[in-house]
Amino acid sequence: MAKTKIPLEEMIERYRKLYGGPIMDILDRSGLHDQWLHKSIKPLRMDTVIAGPAVTFLHTTRPRWEGQPKSANLEGAVYPGCIVVVDPGKEQMSGHMGDITSNSVAAKGARGVVIDGGIRDTKNQLQIPDWGVFCKFTSPLEQGYRETYTDVNVPVFMEGSLTIYVQVNPGDWIFGDCDGVIVVPKDMVEEVLIEAEKIVERENVARAKMREGMDPQRVREQYKVG
Repeated sequence: MAKTKIPLEEMIERYRKLYGGPIMDILDRSGLHDQWLHKSIKPLRMDTVIAGPAVTFLHTTRPRWEGQPKSANLEGAVYPGCIVVVDPGKEQMSGHMGDITSNSVAAKGARGVVIDGGIRDTKNQLQIPDWGVFCKFTSPLEQGYRETYTDVNVPVFMEGSLTIYVQVNPGDWIFGDCDGVIVVPKDMVEEVLIEAEKIVERENVARAKMREGMDPQRVREQYKVG
């Protein structure tokens, strides 16, 4: 993540008070229309909200017994506050992260994982404290027999909703809630936060005014909400 004036932990907490719509609105206005990962990537729990800089993991889809290169050091790459982003390539049957790996990176301070594929050991994943999981599906299959992690902190290419893929670079900001996962370029993290907070503030006031009985059209015009 690019250096900002806002400390990382404060940035995380402020982002977690937002929701996806205003963040995507700011990206749209900036000409970045394709930052939403595929709509099938959803949280295991619908009330989960994650926010933090990406640590990227890339899989190679070749079994270990075929001379697979040594697995990359996942635990050595993560740091407090980060979000693990996993590109499993074309293999779309396995659980690409089990709960043992999840526990190991969570113990190092990672706050969650976003997988362009599957998760395994779902029951145990849900018991990890302060851990959010976003994935396409769950699976009992162990990925190690089919592929392994080969690269850490390289650009990865996750399936997109509005484009074939969304490039995620190490340090890009990841935001996920029940509407899906959004990637904020690392050099825009602070700008997007501040502008999205302004939208949320206006929308909160607008909702209150509507509940008080104020004319909806007047509310939209006065507070510039959709």
